[in-house]
Amino acid sequence: KLQGVSLSFSRPAGAEGKLFGSVGKSDIVKSLKSCGYSLGKAVVVLDCAIKQTGDHVVELRLLPEVTAKIKVTIVARE
Repeated sequence: KLQGVSLSFSRPAGAEGKLFGSVGKSDIVKSLKSCGYSLGKAVVVLDCAIKQTGDHVVELRLLPEVTAKIKVTIVARE
């Protein structure tokens, strides 16, 4: 079910799409929770916080052999 999930965040960003902040594991977990999925931060595979607008693919490691990829879209907020 998670495979088709797409999350969207609106954050303040500069002219070149660089965010004045970031979207991290806790933001993704909160957004998933609002969609009805209760997961911990350890499930989200993210080397570093996302700091650029656009589409990003984030991996969720549910079990050692079970993973799902979700789409995270970040748009610039004026």
